[in-house]
Amino acid sequence: MILKVEQGLWSLRGCKVYRAVHGALCGGNLREGFRLVEYSVQQNHLHLIPEAKNTVDLSRGIQGLAIRLACALNRTMRRTGRVFADRYRSRLLTDPLDARNTLRYVLNNARRHVRRATRNQTRWTDPCSSAPWFRHWSLPPEVADFAPDSRHRALLALGSAGVPPRTTLLAYGWTRAGPIELLHVPGPRDIAPEFGP
Repeated sequence: MILKVEQGLWSLRGCKVYRAVHGALCGGNLREGFRLVEYSVQQNHLHLIPEAKNTVDLSRGIQGLAIRLACALNRTMRRTGRVFADRYRSRLLTDPLDARNTLRYVLNNARRHVRRATRNQTRWTDPCSSAPWFRHWSLPPEVADFAPDSRHRALLALGSAGVPPRTTLLAYGWTRAGPIELLHVPGPRDIAPEFGP
């Protein structure tokens, strides 16, 4: 699922703005019939992997989350008005391969936008996502441990805004399709086109 912000707004990955986004995600991550499991915050959009009992609960959960995000962002940027460029785009995960590819795409999405991370063969996870708390990474033997800088440590101290999955597909079903590589750089063919950039 993708939520894209209007052009001209501040980067969602700046420390001050990310703290507001994180707070809104934590406030709306768990409600009746809706759970935010994994997420990735990029400069002008968010990737979300939620669980919902049905389409009505999904719609209400995302709507509530979008309102929380819009209020937090407007307050932080000292502005008023529309925050999100359009309605969210979503699609249903159908099988283990689809779930694995979606997890791999969302958790490693920052690698797609920040190329230096792949040149440094470090154990690098995006602090503006739920990736640091994902416990099922496949690590190549040549990966060195990552020593976080002060910004990374400050963002990691916030904790994850995601909650543990309850559906079989997101909890462990995806593992039948193979591992999720820590150093994978998502490309346009990694996921269905309607899921987007």
